[in-house]
Formats: sequence, structure tokens, C-alpha cells
Amino acid sequence: MTDVQHFVVSGDLTIRGTTHPITIPLTVTKLGPDLHFHATTTLNRHTWHANWNPLTTALVHPDVTLTLHLLATRP
Repeated sequence: MTDVQHFVVSGDLTIRGTTHPITIPLTVTKLGPDLHFHATTTLNRHTWHANWNPLTTALVHPDVTLTLHLLATRP
């Protein structure tokens, strides 16, 4: 039997010394004794000043996808 629950996780994210609040939808799936966590959101690099030089600013899209997959297994 699979049990799926949806949550919203909020907190502060620090990238390269710049901190901003974020909210990420989180899905938790229980399959037997294991818990699977999945979260994904889109961030704008410019919000965190994550630009290495003018060339990367011009060539790399400002929106990046942050995806998190975690597996918690009971021994």
C-alpha cells in the first residue's frame, strides 16, 4: 500500500552569502518501511546574485530548477 502526503516547506535559502525566504512543495510517499521525499522549485539566480561574470549572465538562463530527492530507510 502506498501513502502519499503533500506539504509545503518554508525556510531561508542562502546561496553565495545571500539569504532569501523560499517555499517549496514537498511530497512524501510511504512505501513499506521507506519514506521517499521529493521537492522541486524554480529559482532565479539573479535573486541570489549567483552570476560569476557578465558572460555567464548573458549565456546562462536566470531560472534554475532545484530538485531534491531523499530516501529514508528504516534499518
